[in-house]
Amino acid sequence: MRDCLRDATLAPSSSNLQPYELYWVRDSTTRQRLAEACLGQPAATTAGELVVVMARRDQWKTNLDKVWDLMTQGGRISLPEPLDDYYHKITPRVRHTDALGFDNLMRRVLFWFRGRRAPTVRSPVNTGDHRVWAHTQSSLVAMTLMLSLTAHGYDSCPIGGLDKLRIRRLLGLPEQAEVTMVIGAGTRRPEGLYSQRIRLPYGDLIKEV
Repeated sequence: MRDCLRDATLAPSSSNLQPYELYWVRDSTTRQRLAEACLGQPAATTAGELVVVMARRDQWKTNLDKVWDLMTQGGRISLPEPLDDYYHKITPRVRHTDALGFDNLMRRVLFWFRGRRAPTVRSPVNTGDHRVWAHTQSSLVAMTLMLSLTAHGYDSCPIGGLDKLRIRRLLGLPEQAEVTMVIGAGTRRPEGLYSQRIRLPYGDLIKEV
């Protein structure tokens, strides 16, 4: 599991900010309560391991500082000016928000004017955009974890039908920390939990344009 979790942290991440946390729930009492918060689904109650994937949009600034410290080896090396501008001007300008939403409003106006002249990014301009960004990043790390589990000979199941508020409180996390999913890991039954695996036909999902 530790190897798989390390692999997960290699997932692609926007600006390498990694706005997520993975909680590998090992305490038996907490595991039972977590399975209950997953509505008692067999994927949770029968899993060998349970991992909660949390989106942490509130940690972008802390992670930016950590990433910059690693990139500069604690300030011992200098990086090109465009990279410095990206991490200390552009990224904070895009990620920062305030309680009254002035930063989001300013971005909305800026993106609108710039978008009239050239292709441009269109978000974030509201709290929902920041949340989508964080959940997208945590979904990438979740999928990477699942691929690593497969490579190690195990199976996994992403669980989205759950009580996110109860799980957040179970882990003692602040309001801005949001559950993306819970991943059950272990060895699948040959016959599957409900039926054999099926997927829609290629042509229904893949469009070549």
